[in-house]
Amino acid sequence: MTKLDALLVLQEIDSRRTRISHTVENLPERAQLAEADADLSGVDVEQTELMSLLDDVTGRQSAVEEEVARLKARIDTDSERLYGGAITSPKDAAAMAHEIETLKQHQSAKEDAVLELMEEMEPLQSRFDDLAERQEQASGRAVDLTERIAAAVEEATAADAAAVSERAARVAEIAPGLVALYEQHRSRMSGQTAVGVLDGGICSACNLSLPTGDRDRISALDADEPVDCPECGALLVRPAGRAA
Repeated sequence: MTKLDALLVLQEIDSRRTRISHTVENLPERAQLAEADADLSGVDVEQTELMSLLDDVTGRQSAVEEEVARLKARIDTDSERLYGGAITSPKDAAAMAHEIETLKQHQSAKEDAVLELMEEMEPLQSRFDDLAERQEQASGRAVDLTERIAAAVEEATAADAAAVSERAARVAEIAPGLVALYEQHRSRMSGQTAVGVLDGGICSACNLSLPTGDRDRISALDADEPVDCPECGALLVRPAGRAA
């Protein structure tokens, strides 16, 4: 092994941490939770609209029911007067009987109106009940997904903490100048492989075959001497005792 081989281990740890972070940020549960939250928001909007409609129908129904009660009370009062002997004049009695009949017709019409309003409310209430069930299901999904995300984050946090400790131990074994060189390459090649292995004239970082002149030049160098891939700029690790 060469001194540069330690950088491959360091890179593996950093790559592992990147994968951990990527996995946590892109958990499928996050997208599913967003869908559940969107569903809950949609349900809330629909429920608000339905509540307005239900309140309107309920208000109209209450008003009509109050009118029915008023008419019934008046019919009862007039009937008591008519049949209780309070009216002795046949003409007045006939007029009262006619009035009672008219009131009963009004009452019947109002009762029909109440039934119509109840029929109008039925599909609205059914829809509201469906939304309540949908809300309960979406809320349950959201709770479950939130718990699963929290568990995954906790597991990832532990794995990352272990990687951080391992990295610190590895860094302590590597010359500071070499660590600094690695960090420079890692920063400069953000998102790409910072350290590659040159084997058989091929750089593992970019999978390109180096020109013969570059291979000869690199082969002439000590295996511990840092050198960059002329194709991609990655720091090259060369197996000790083997030609590039």
